[in-house]
Amino acid sequence: MPRGRPKKSASTKKSQNLEKKKNSKKITKKVKPSFEESIDVINTEILKRKAKWNLTVLAWMDFSDVSQILRIHIYKKWDMYDPEKPLAPWVNRIISNQIKNLIRNNYGNYARPCLKCAAAESSDLCTIYKKQGPSCPLYANWQKTKKRAHDAKLPVSLEDHPQEVFISEFSSFDVEKAAPILHEKMKEVLKPSEWKVYEALYIDNKSEEEVVEETVQENQDIEAKKEAEEEKNEKSTEDLLQEERDKFLRLFAEFENYKKRTSKERIDLFKTASSELMSALLPVQDDFQRALEQLKLSADQEILQGVELIHNKFKEVLKAKGLVHIEVSAGDDFNADIHEAITQIPAPSPELAGKIVDVVEQGYKLGERILRHPKVVVGKS
Repeated sequence: MPRGRPKKSASTKKSQNLEKKKNSKKITKKVKPSFEESIDVINTEILKRKAKWNLTVLAWMDFSDVSQILRIHIYKKWDMYDPEKPLAPWVNRIISNQIKNLIRNNYGNYARPCLKCAAAESSDLCTIYKKQGPSCPLYANWQKTKKRAHDAKLPVSLEDHPQEVFISEFSSFDVEKAAPILHEKMKEVLKPSEWKVYEALYIDNKSEEEVVEETVQENQDIEAKKEAEEEKNEKSTEDLLQEERDKFLRLFAEFENYKKRTSKERIDLFKTASSELMSALLPVQDDFQRALEQLKLSADQEILQGVELIHNKFKEVLKAKGLVHIEVSAGDDFNADIHEAITQIPAPSPELAGKIVDVVEQGYKLGERILRHPKVVVGKS
């Protein structure tokens, strides 16, 4: 046998190399720093942009405001940072994108189209329309839709930016005529207490000290009146107990009435719950009666007796479920609440004038509710 250690196979060497690489990766994996730990790098990248910030048209947005906006934006995006990559380039990319968004949202979306037009020239000139103005369709559309928003977004001085300042249609303004209109409008908008202060300060021209003294005095008078009314309307303990007792009795009576009403409604509901089924069975009852009338004319009495037994059983079932036949016959007085007159004919005799001459279809009730009115013929004089 050969001496020495046994040689390792190629597959064993590969597996060992892979394990070594994995272990080395686990050891060298970087820990992600927090936002607070990286604030110096972030501030350095932000300050690099200060010299390039030349958007002076936004007078209200200083670079310190922009810096704070950028820090907040980086903080919101911090979970996207990969610690395996350098921090500065990633921060720089975030800053560039956010500055573009700021310029677009606060200026680019509302700027006049001439700034991006190839025909635009200096001093508000244009190679196509000679001068930048409403004669250009793009400028006219901007003036109609976005100019007001542009003016509101850019509160700048007239000396530096005459193009961005909203030009009034009126050359003069009469303060004396406008003051009463303003006062009426403020009276509609303000509350009564606020209007008193406004009226004293800007109409009566009183000082703030005088207004404060008058307001305090009015409040004291109001409190004194309230106290006097409370003393006048103060009731004894017995009166309050009597009122509570009366309220309890009224509430108890209302509850009792509610119970009675719901009980009656529940009983009526049980009685009339099968009204649809009963209405569907009424034509069957009518067919039974017609069949019996025809069988009475025939000589086969056995069939007649069998049908009568079935009909009587059917009627008993309907009666047990609450169906009641409305008794009506020729010669009865006509009642419009119960009977349904389908026609009128000359009365066969003077006694039948205004009365029922014939019954065409029988009527039925389910409980106290009329399910079908009897259809009758009424005699007329």
